[in-house]
Amino acid sequence: MKKTKYELYLAGIISESQYEFANNVPNMDSMTQDQLLGFVAMYKNPRPEESMNLTGIKNPEDAMDVARLLSFYASNKKKAMEDRLKGDMNSALAHEEECERIYERLPDEVKW
Repeated sequence: MKKTKYELYLAGIISESQYEFANNVPNMDSMTQDQLLGFVAMYKNPRPEESMNLTGIKNPEDAMDVARLLSFYASNKKKAMEDRLKGDMNSALAHEEECERIYERLPDEVKW
């Protein structure tokens, strides 16, 4: 699993100025279904402090909007994985296309 920027800062790999704009957004394309479900549960109705910590965005409203988008991405990614396991390729592809649309809407700072 990728290290958070906070962990990289603590290890001296990135500088304080780089950490100032850091986020803790995981690479959702490498997450398990259970991890995605946990992410959705945490950020479907995000709180300001958690959203700002996740995204690195200082404005609470903007941070919550981005956290919600990330939650939608995680939800669609999980559904796509479930559909693939069931053999429903059409539905899986539809969910993956939705993931792509959501990803395009994300600020560059939170993309993996």
